[in-house]
Amino acid sequence: MLDHVAEFEWRGEGEEAEVTVFAPDEERAREAFERALPATRLPGLEGPVHAAGAPDGRGFVAPSGTHLSPELLSTPERGMLVCSGIPVSRLDVSAEDVSRMMSRRLSEVRLPPISFSGLLRVCESGAASVAESGLVEEEDLELLAPEPGDPDALGRRALEAGVRGWGLAEGIRCFAAGTVYDAEEAGRLGVEPRELVFAVRASSGELGGTALALHRARVRSLLAGEAGTAAVPLESGEAADLGAASGAAANYAAALAALALHALRRALPEAAGRLSARASWRIGGFSREDGRGVHRSGLAALGEGGVVVCGGDICRGKGRMHRSVPPFGAPEVSGRLPWEEAGLLERLVGLDPL
Repeated sequence: MLDHVAEFEWRGEGEEAEVTVFAPDEERAREAFERALPATRLPGLEGPVHAAGAPDGRGFVAPSGTHLSPELLSTPERGMLVCSGIPVSRLDVSAEDVSRMMSRRLSEVRLPPISFSGLLRVCESGAASVAESGLVEEEDLELLAPEPGDPDALGRRALEAGVRGWGLAEGIRCFAAGTVYDAEEAGRLGVEPRELVFAVRASSGELGGTALALHRARVRSLLAGEAGTAAVPLESGEAADLGAASGAAANYAAALAALALHALRRALPEAAGRLSARASWRIGGFSREDGRGVHRSGLAALGEGGVVVCGGDICRGKGRMHRSVPPFGAPEVSGRLPWEEAGLLERLVGLDPL
C-alpha cells in the first residue's frame, strides 16, 4: 500500500525497507513502486530505496554497504549537453526543418570503424581513446572522466556486440534554448537565448546488456536455490568482476558520447569551433560511493549542483535520492514540474523542441 505523504511524493513498505516514490500521479507512483520492490530485498541496504516514475520513464536507486546485485542495474548510459554557440535563426533552414537537416547531415558524417583491440582501449579509458584518435579535444575529456573498468570482465559475446554497435549514438535531440529560469547559472553554462542546443544520450547497448546478463546468470548459479534478490558480497571476486564490467560498459557509452560530439562538429560547420559539451552525466550501472555500492536503474548519478537535461529542460540537481535524478521528463501539472516541486531538481533553462 502506498501512502501519499506530500505533493508528488508517496511512501510504501517493501519486504525489508521503505520505498520513497516521486511521480506526477498515483498510477505512475504505483508502477515505479512495483519496479523498485526487488531492491528492498538487497542485503546491507542503507536508507530507503528511492524511485521515480513518469510516462517517459521510471527508475530507482539502492545503496548497500555490504552487497552488490546485478539484478538491480540498468544498462550504463551517458548523457551530454552540447551547445552550438549559434542562434537557430542563423541557420539556412526554418526552425521546423532543423531536426531533419541535422539528421541528414549526421547520416553523411563518416565515422572511423573500431577494431577489437581498439574496443578494448575504449572499455578501459572511455572518451580518452576517442581523443587519442584526434576526434575530440583534450578539454572535452573533463566532462567524460573514465570509470574503473576492465574489458576482460565483459565476456567475448559482449565485446563482439560492442564492435557491431560502434557508431553514432541514436539519442541526439535538437532544441532551441527557451525560457531562462536562472540567468546566473545559464550564463555560467554559456547558454544563450534561442541558441541551437543538443541533448545526447549514448547507451552501452548490446555490449552492456549482454555483459549484465552474463553476470546475472553467474550470480544466480552461485546462489542456486536461494530466494530473494541475488547479490554477492562487495569484497568478493564476483563483485569486483561485475563492477569492472559495469565500468567498462559506462566507458563504452562515454566514448560513444564523445563520438557524437565529433559528429555534431562535422555536421555543423557553421559553429566554427564554438560547439562544445557543457555538462555530462552517467545513467544506470554500479558505482562505489562513500564506501557503499550504489545500484542505479534508469536514474542519473548527479550530486547537488550537477547539471542534467531532464525531458525538455536543463536542470540542476538537488542531491536527493542518494544523489540521483530522473533523466526523463514528467508532464507539468498546472504549469509546475513535479520533479522541481518535489525538490529533486530545479530548472535552469527551458528547451523548445525543434
